[in-house]
Amino acid sequence: MLGHLAVQFANAMGYEVTVLSSSFRKREEAIALGAQRFLHVNDHAALDQMAYYFDLLYMIAHGGVAWGKMLDILRKRGKLILSGFPVLRFSSIDLVSHKLCVAGSFLGSQEEMREMLQLSVLHHIQPKIELMPMSQVEQAIEKLRQGQAHYRIVLGNDAV
Repeated sequence: MLGHLAVQFANAMGYEVTVLSSSFRKREEAIALGAQRFLHVNDHAALDQMAYYFDLLYMIAHGGVAWGKMLDILRKRGKLILSGFPVLRFSSIDLVSHKLCVAGSFLGSQEEMREMLQLSVLHHIQPKIELMPMSQVEQAIEKLRQGQAHYRIVLGNDAV
């Protein structure tokens, strides 16, 4: 969940943060990381209650996105920022009539990276990792394939 860093940064910057996820098991962690609200992407009633609420939707998902619902929760002139690589499937009518902006963001500049590192130190923002010894590289790869990796797997020297 790359989003765990986004939640921490947005919270540190004073934004109201809502996490949208297809997994209920991420709810407690999202709140613990600083999110004020959690919405399941398949809870259409909850999403309907948030219609035209959000200024910005930062999307890290790679697939399976119900674009109509996602665009419906953005305010007019809202922004959809993509860092993942999902297939985009929505009507241009939604973009034009709501005056939405869609942009992509992959990496920041060196200056932005420095600012992020300073903010990380100031607000104790840290990535969540699962440390595994290098001798278990095959097990780590299998965990990734099965979607069982908790955040990111980092392989360390077996002597550590």
